[in-house]
Amino acid sequence: RRLSRESYRSVLKRALDDEDEFQGRTPAGLEGAVMRTGDPCLAGLYALRMKRFPKAVRQLEGGGNSPECRRYLAEAYAGAGRPEKAVETLRAAREEKDPDLRELFLLLKWLPEEEPVLREKIRQVEKNDAEDRKWFGPKILAASGFRECTVNFRPGRLTLRIPMRHAPGESRKGAFVTVKVNERRETSVYLDGDGWQFVEVPLVTAGGKRRIRVDFFNGEAAGSAIKGPSLELGDPEALYPGLPEKKD
Repeated sequence: RRLSRESYRSVLKRALDDEDEFQGRTPAGLEGAVMRTGDPCLAGLYALRMKRFPKAVRQLEGGGNSPECRRYLAEAYAGAGRPEKAVETLRAAREEKDPDLRELFLLLKWLPEEEPVLREKIRQVEKNDAEDRKWFGPKILAASGFRECTVNFRPGRLTLRIPMRHAPGESRKGAFVTVKVNERRETSVYLDGDGWQFVEVPLVTAGGKRRIRVDFFNGEAAGSAIKGPSLELGDPEALYPGLPEKKD
């Protein structure tokens, strides 16, 4: 089945945007596919990954005002030796409630004299993110299905922790669960036992807002009179080396 134009664009963007996590090289053969999308933001991102910074700037300056395009443009300015323009491009992030954490960490690198202010802003963004974090849909899955939410990560190493348990009052055990981050499967587990269990996923990321998806299979056959287990999800948490865990 052929991908729609938007799906095709999304696949290319995800591969380029997540490249730092794989520490690989951008294939030169992607250029034709990227240019055929007609998306200046995607074309600029490709040029940025290829370290063609002046070309990336030209593409991204016409790429619109989306937050992701703004970040790519700031990185392109920095790579092209225009640090003042890089900082100016991201200054608005300091006033926003939930900017992508990658933007704040870039400012932290470029503005060491403002470290105390930026550290406090990062702390506040993480606090807001944790308070506003919600699964899209009920926390209990009564049948096979999935739930998604968004988490704003710091760049670097972390552990994503997701509490799960069989719904209260159920005696039937056993459920198969897969955790994905931005559509990439990170782990699969068989959930068995009483009480809350913590599924932990070690990650190394470039940071920023990531879509977390939990896929649940309860083994219930269509039309079966035997009911499979239900799954209850707790709020996901990002744990970082050297930082204390949050206490309820």
